[in-house]
Amino acid sequence: ISKAESSATQSQNNITKTENTTESIKKQVSVTNSDVQIKQQDLQKKKQQQSQMLLGIVVGVCVLLLIIGISIKVSIDYKNENSFAYQVEMAEKFRNQNNLEQAAEYYIKAIKLNAKNVDVKFELAEIYFSLDKTTEAVTLSETILKQDAYYKSAYEALIEYYEEINNVDAIFALMDGITDKRILSLFEDYIVNAPSVNLKSGTYKDYINIALSGKMNTTVYYTLDGSDPRTNGTLYYKTISISEMGNFTLKAVCKNKYGIYSEVVTELYRIEIDPPEMPHVSPDSGTYETETYISIRVPNGCSAYYTWDNSIPTEDATLYAEPILIPEGRNQILSVIVIDNNTGLSSRVYRGSYDYVPIVVDTTEEVEEDFSEGSE
Repeated sequence: ISKAESSATQSQNNITKTENTTESIKKQVSVTNSDVQIKQQDLQKKKQQQSQMLLGIVVGVCVLLLIIGISIKVSIDYKNENSFAYQVEMAEKFRNQNNLEQAAEYYIKAIKLNAKNVDVKFELAEIYFSLDKTTEAVTLSETILKQDAYYKSAYEALIEYYEEINNVDAIFALMDGITDKRILSLFEDYIVNAPSVNLKSGTYKDYINIALSGKMNTTVYYTLDGSDPRTNGTLYYKTISISEMGNFTLKAVCKNKYGIYSEVVTELYRIEIDPPEMPHVSPDSGTYETETYISIRVPNGCSAYYTWDNSIPTEDATLYAEPILIPEGRNQILSVIVIDNNTGLSSRVYRGSYDYVPIVVDTTEEVEEDFSEGSE
């Protein structure tokens, strides 16, 4: 029993020692776990600090990059905003997309950067015409022509617009003062040349025929009394004949399909025809004992008329056609005139006094002699 008790006691002591050892181990383990936790916490804090530091660096870098990007963008925007080429490029881009309003805004900016560039101004003027902003389009086109008087496209655009609204006066105003043939060719339909006249001003000794002519697709009007042919003119369609003497003022003008008149051409004519000369009669006045025929020399284009009763011949008198036999008798008065067949003008009257007294032969003595000879 004693041994048993001693053994039990010993066992109890061993158990106690074991428990103490276990407790000690637990304490050590607990201490170790605490250290581990502390270390883990320290490590975690370090990681968090590193993460925060890294995040801060990343954020800082991002902010820096953002600042740099914004700066670059601002710099680029500023550069583009002040770049003529960029504004034109963007205007063309939007115009190709048929976004004319946006294109116009960029063209306006481009013009502000380079007001001397007429090509860009014309591009904007074309957009204004397309957007029916005609007032702006016309004003800008006129501005272009003030900068460059030979800018053909601006003339073409304005002519087309004025034709659409039928404003011929504006076209004439646009054409006023232009001398360049290349530009004037744009106004071909509105430039009407004056008609041509075959006879120039002057004094004519015969009746005249006047021929007028104008360019294709024009009509010609004229007057002979000096009045304005644009309001009082007669339509020309055949030769104008003047068959009377006097002074005549021809005024003629051409008119095209737009109702536009040329300058008025004026010619002054004086028709002053000399009458025929007094006729030449042969033989002249005198006494004739044998049959004698009188000849009258008649100028070309004239006719001669005569009387034997001392009256003044007219066209109702005897027409001279062949030599005239002097009638028998004394103091036979021949009156002759020559009349111009074209003008009707008469010559001065020729008068001649003719005596035709045939010689009478006395045959009585010859008969008596013949009778005496027969009686013998």
